[in-house]
Amino acid sequence: MKPNPAISTAISVAGAVVMATGLLTITLGVIAFVNDTPFVEYYEYVFPRFRGRASYVHIPLMGYVAFVMYIGVAAIIAVLARRQIDTWQRRHTQ
Repeated sequence: MKPNPAISTAISVAGAVVMATGLLTITLGVIAFVNDTPFVEYYEYVFPRFRGRASYVHIPLMGYVAFVMYIGVAAIIAVLARRQIDTWQRRHTQ
């Protein structure tokens, strides 16, 4: 049976999203702890859209930095996971 690239891609992307979200949550938790700020308050500061509707919302620079880092980490994890899944599939289908 030949490995299916769509399945390994879907699995690697799902795993990457879960891992990157966990890393983002841990990072925000550590930063909130260091700044002696409650996690939820810090999360709402970084991602102000979760505060509710507002006519004008200024997203702080840290929000953009966190989002770009999240996307970058998720992409790296997805690529590495895809390689591992493909290697595993090749070993078990031969």
